[in-house]
Amino acid sequence: MRNVVRGLFVSALCAAQLGCGQEDLSQSQMDGTADTGSIESSSAALGTNDVGVLAPTSACPGPYIWIHMDGEDTRHASTATGWTGVSKQNADGNLVFTFCRVDGNRFKSLSAYSSSASNFAVLKLADACPAGSVDFARVFDNEDTRNQNSNSGQISPNSQNPYSTTLRFCLFRGGGTTATSLPALGFEYGVFAPPAFAFGTASGVFFSDDEDRNTANEYHAHSDWIVAAQAIVTPGDNTTMYVSRGGGVVCGDGVCGGNAETESSCPADCTRCGNNICGPRENASTCINDCGRCGDDYCADRENEVTCPADCSVCGDGRCGPKEWQTCPFDCRPQCDLNFSSPDGLIPTCPGPGGN
Repeated sequence: MRNVVRGLFVSALCAAQLGCGQEDLSQSQMDGTADTGSIESSSAALGTNDVGVLAPTSACPGPYIWIHMDGEDTRHASTATGWTGVSKQNADGNLVFTFCRVDGNRFKSLSAYSSSASNFAVLKLADACPAGSVDFARVFDNEDTRNQNSNSGQISPNSQNPYSTTLRFCLFRGGGTTATSLPALGFEYGVFAPPAFAFGTASGVFFSDDEDRNTANEYHAHSDWIVAAQAIVTPGDNTTMYVSRGGGVVCGDGVCGGNAETESSCPADCTRCGNNICGPRENASTCINDCGRCGDDYCADRENEVTCPADCSVCGDGRCGPKEWQTCPFDCRPQCDLNFSSPDGLIPTCPGPGGN
């Protein structure tokens, strides 16, 4: 019954307005700056196979869209963790997604076969998905009471009303023309991908706490690829969406990008005390384990009693270190000549542990 009431209300609302889900927008929402950080935009013609990729924290080179989903108000638990670009959980606990609009034809499958290591999805922003991909949709049942759903416009074929949000995706699940990597678009960006995705440089997770009362979440996907889709955007009363960063590694984004960044090449992201590398941002005062030297009275991980006895002598190991002459008689006891008899005719006995 609630869905029927929703449908009648939404039909009336859409007939009276230019678009659904944009009622009572603030000026910042209307000009596209709400909850988008420093994202910038420029005008560009819409393409027949456009898709949306998660926007970086800096700027989209072309047009962008944003979608604000008002999650469950009671004990709201929506989160955005790891790398999510500029998309985030806002101060009210709701999720705000920001997507750069790009040419979907630049994306190809990353394997000949479907695999959690290579499957990925992008937001559908045209009538048709790019060649080599298939579509699926998730309907999010948003907050029922005083709902504040909103968007920037031009989000079709995605849709929003005062009760729910429908996101449509294009899933690349292997086959057809393949590529060896995600395309270089000239900026870092995010795609939706399983946790095991092997073609990204960082990962993140969105958790959408959907409406608790009479939850009306829906999932629409062909039986041939619903399993692959639900490994990326989950079904159920709430929704988890896994994402991965593509488009290159950016030094200074706070994420050490695997083999592409090191402590030497990007100390801003990769400095870590305890990895036996004295990075540009470390010194003996801030990280003695990495930057100390033999003779500083600290036995670092890269030192031992052979390479640095001055720092690493251990009483009881049978080695008489330079600092043990007076502190460790067991290691530094006098050497006894067992072939030489004392004046009384007795062969002296070497002291053992404790001098015995």
